[in-house]
Amino acid sequence: MAESVPRKRRFKYLVDKEFQFKHLRILVLFMTFGVVIGALAVYHSLWSYMSGMGVLRHEVFAPLINSIGLTVLLEIILLVPLCIIASIFVSHRIAGPLIRIESTLKSIVDGDFGVRIKLRRHDEFDSIAESVNSLAQRLDKLKSSGQLKW
Repeated sequence: MAESVPRKRRFKYLVDKEFQFKHLRILVLFMTFGVVIGALAVYHSLWSYMSGMGVLRHEVFAPLINSIGLTVLLEIILLVPLCIIASIFVSHRIAGPLIRIESTLKSIVDGDFGVRIKLRRHDEFDSIAESVNSLAQRLDKLKSSGQLKW
């Protein structure tokens, strides 16, 4: 099992900006697309309903369309920052352990078989860290017994 480190809060949430911003852009794009599709669905439903009632006059319809537009704008203004914050928190739970695993693997490639991956409790990729630690331990034993020349 990967070594468990006492729980420390990370103060740096952008640990891999390229990775995190890539996923942030995708999330915001899908969220915006969803809001626009929802607004178009409401607009279409309202248009169909009012057409069926025969009240499709400008003085009645225009305030309703303005209200829908204002609602969509408020949704975007409120949801985009919340999605950005949530995306940063979620992506840092993935990027942080990946950076540790990558760093440890580079050390192993350089011949330092004594290194171990230390993840916090409840970090993602615990089983991968466990496997890399087992590999490093096995390589360290082989190197110290002389069976492995590096």
